[in-house]
Amino acid sequence: MTRSSAGPGASGAHAFQRLSPAECWRLLADPAIGRLAVTGADGKPDVFPLNVLAHDGALYARSAEGSKLSVIAEHPETAIEIDGEGDDHRWSVVARGTAARLETDVDAATDAEIEASGVLRLTSVNSGGKPYVIRLRVATISGRRIRIRDGGASGATPRTGPIINSERARPPRPIPHHPPPKA
Repeated sequence: MTRSSAGPGASGAHAFQRLSPAECWRLLADPAIGRLAVTGADGKPDVFPLNVLAHDGALYARSAEGSKLSVIAEHPETAIEIDGEGDDHRWSVVARGTAARLETDVDAATDAEIEASGVLRLTSVNSGGKPYVIRLRVATISGRRIRIRDGGASGATPRTGPIINSERARPPRPIPHHPPPKA
């Protein structure tokens, strides 16, 4: 991991670390809740929450019938973001690649992949069931860890500080006011 300093204007409360691909995959070893980012049917970005499981260089999720399955059929280039936290840090991993809907009972190889991934054992709070499987073949994976000086336990108040050396730090210029014309 290479260490980079906190960004401009940071109060020094955070230190960012870029994560290696191996570290990203290690963080994704347990099932997690992630966000699937797609190009929507209207051409604009859209995001869907889903339960995600990593297996053999791919990410798997279950889905009910609906818009995310339709969208990935039209625009399979997607990303999934997953985040979590430890005692003294928070982390975020983004995986980009090609998503596809996998169906059971199509062929033995697909059935074997679905079974081996463990995705059928993912639980969901959606009581309606999720009979479809989404696989993201990961092309790139990246992540970062944000260390929090005070331990960063859940519920800790994030630190804030002044914005330094930024145009945004200056007060706005007043808008000239002209009285309405007299009638």
